[in-house]
Amino acid sequence: MKDNTQAVDYRFMDRPPLFPECDESAPLPERRQCLQQHMAGIFKKNFNTSLAEKTGKPGEIIYLKIILLVDKEGRVRPKNISAPIPELKKEAERVTGLIPRLKPGYWNDKPAETLIFLPIAFKIKRDKSSEQK
Repeated sequence: MKDNTQAVDYRFMDRPPLFPECDESAPLPERRQCLQQHMAGIFKKNFNTSLAEKTGKPGEIIYLKIILLVDKEGRVRPKNISAPIPELKKEAERVTGLIPRLKPGYWNDKPAETLIFLPIAFKIKRDKSSEQK
């Protein structure tokens, strides 16, 4: 029998997915914040922003929209990635693969698939050789 349940936005979960480092007994807003901080930290630390230099000018801001799916076992995979060039989409997929297994989210006291929307914005670095001219 197929499970036809819909994935739930993590902001509306009874218990959102959590990184192992997050405190399950913390109040709900703190658990959500812990999830957001760890997720953003992984992307900030590992995302190769220099790939964006192909798409714009120094100083330009690049935007990516990433929707992640956390399954009932806590595995994270990209559901949808919007990026200005294919290289940035592939990089977002690569970094998503670095996210460890999470404690799954719960909806109505049952493990549920969870959606996490992760907008990313960064500025293209200025080319130091052009600044010296």
